Formats: sequence, C-alpha cells, structure tokens
Amino acid sequence: MTKSNLAQVPEKLNYTEAEAIQALKSELEKGVESMERGSLYTIEEAWEEIDAI
Repeated sequence: MTKSNLAQVPEKLNYTEAEAIQALKSELEKGVESMERGSLYTIEEAWEEIDAI
C-alpha cells in the first residue's frame, strides 16, 4: 500500500488556488485507485497520517 508523503511538505506553502485544486485532485485519484485495487487504509492508519500533517 502506497502512502502519501504529505507530512514531509515544507512549512511555508505558496500554492495558487489552481495548484491546490490539482494537488487535491491528485490525492483523491490516488485514493480511488487504491480502493479499486482493494488496498484500503484502516481507520487507525488514516488517523496516523492525518495527525502527522
């Protein structure tokens, strides 16, 4: 299962709105692909990643 590296982003982000939307779309596409493959996060894994951000 591939996990994102969102916790490793720099402190200062200078995204434009279009870049932020594209980043969100990319992460959502990863989630959909993961679901289609059947490799889902447990709720504990999801909260660990959220807490790391």
